[in-house]
Amino acid sequence: MGIELQIVGPEEFDIIVTKEGRKSILHNSSPVDLPDCLIPRMGAGTTYFALAMIRHLERLGLFVLNSSQSIENAQNKLTTLQILATNNIPIPKTMLAKFPLNVDIVEREFTYPLIVKTVSGSYGKGVFFCENRAQLEDLADLIEVSKDQRVNVIIQEFVLFGNGKDIRVFVVGGRHIGAMVRIAREGKLKANFSAGGTVASFNLNPAMERLAVESARHVGLDIAGIDILFDGDSYRV
Repeated sequence: MGIELQIVGPEEFDIIVTKEGRKSILHNSSPVDLPDCLIPRMGAGTTYFALAMIRHLERLGLFVLNSSQSIENAQNKLTTLQILATNNIPIPKTMLAKFPLNVDIVEREFTYPLIVKTVSGSYGKGVFFCENRAQLEDLADLIEVSKDQRVNVIIQEFVLFGNGKDIRVFVVGGRHIGAMVRIAREGKLKANFSAGGTVASFNLNPAMERLAVESARHVGLDIAGIDILFDGDSYRV
């Protein structure tokens, strides 16, 4: 097909903002011609520098898939949920936590068990299951004592019917190209394969396909993996 691919890391580049244009980027300390397109694949680990690099290339006219804005939307779980909720996509009820955590307010809005997540993360990391007030208070105390201003968490209702199982749908260019069911290890709730879960191919029904494609579109992702939770006879993202 005449396509040449090269895998590079953002740390290999330097950005120079200049009116001269396409030579305003260095690769391994040397000026370099821009490629025809860029496909960023860094996920939740996208750093400030990497995102700035992607934006810089976009402003130089490079075709980027996914866009910097869609990456920024997707790497923050709260932002993603806000976009989906605004567009009437069904999601678990979610609250942004502030510290010290007022557990009474949480208990007015949610019932146990509930889920606590960091706003940025992948592979099932930064996800906690709280069965009662004591567990929530202990977790909140641990987060607060760390005094790390970068650690922001959300609280979510637990979608009971999932019970350690969800569907990952792969969407490319506004079409679903495949899906898999992810099943957690016995006694666990995280269905991620990287956390020890198992996976198998899955045939979507039209409702699930529509939900996945619409979710990717609203977030702005041309390439996306959309997680769908079972909720009785319906679904949530």
